[in-house]
Amino acid sequence: MHNVTVYGMAQSVYTQIVLLVLAEKNVAYDLQEINVFSDQFVNKVGKLNPFGKIPILIHDGFKLYETSAITRYIDETFPGVALQPSDNKKRARMYQIIALLDAHAYSPIIWGLFVQQVSFPEQGKESNITIMEDALNKTAVCLAALTDLIGQNTYLASNELTLADLHAFPILHHLSLTTQGSGLMAESIYFRSWTERMRKNTSASHMFTGSPYNPS
Repeated sequence: MHNVTVYGMAQSVYTQIVLLVLAEKNVAYDLQEINVFSDQFVNKVGKLNPFGKIPILIHDGFKLYETSAITRYIDETFPGVALQPSDNKKRARMYQIIALLDAHAYSPIIWGLFVQQVSFPEQGKESNITIMEDALNKTAVCLAALTDLIGQNTYLASNELTLADLHAFPILHHLSLTTQGSGLMAESIYFRSWTERMRKNTSASHMFTGSPYNPS
């Protein structure tokens, strides 16, 4: 028994990233769902993370927040396939891609495109075309930058699955659910093949059912 608890939401992109890494390492976990829009969120998460964000991981009493720190800890703590390249340059490239996704891709893709094109219409809210156009331009720049960094790799940072792929997949999956975003990805032979490869991954495929894979 690994005694791992994750505080987050199954629908949260960053929670999904952590759950994918746990699944890849075959680590059983307990997901404590916290609605980010409720008073419970403020009361509970505020005690675990002073910045009030999810996810948060607790392992045998050790508390950790910030997704990239959590996923690296999981990979280095638990046995199983290594998700970080042993080669220094490939490992640096993996960290660079993760940082790029966090700094430049997450906000335009999730808040600028997915929320505007998918979430708002489902809630009966009006989308903001100006926000979507700006987000689409920024997303195009991100995909071009990623393409340049990937080179001839089978996966994003190397020829093996790494933390970069598991970090990118939930973000780019949401992009694929938008009309303009899916069009951008379809224009790239690489991203078409990478997406299909990731969808065949056991843990990643469960995201399409709405129930992240838990080896327990």
